[in-house]
Amino acid sequence: MPHYSWYPEDDPRHHTGRLHDVLTTVVRVAREELGKVDDPGAQALLETTAEVCTGLEAAFERYERREPAAWREHDRTGARAGASAAPARPRADTRPSPS
Repeated sequence: MPHYSWYPEDDPRHHTGRLHDVLTTVVRVAREELGKVDDPGAQALLETTAEVCTGLEAAFERYERREPAAWREHDRTGARAGASAAPARPRADTRPSPS
């Protein structure tokens, strides 16, 4: 895959490629650290970090290859343009009530 520096700075792949490199490093470091801790909670956190970043790496790779699924336009709710989105559920207000 081309290195991000091969693209000019006005090409989005220059910027997404930089972040892709960071994600690759995070996955490697999380997996290296996994074998160095005994705490099950820390192990789960490190493994989850590696898995989530691996999924993000795949999304960046699809974008960089310009695969159509990665290019779909989304509206501000995250729904694909032209798709009917279910109405958002209101979130509970978790702020403390004023005293």
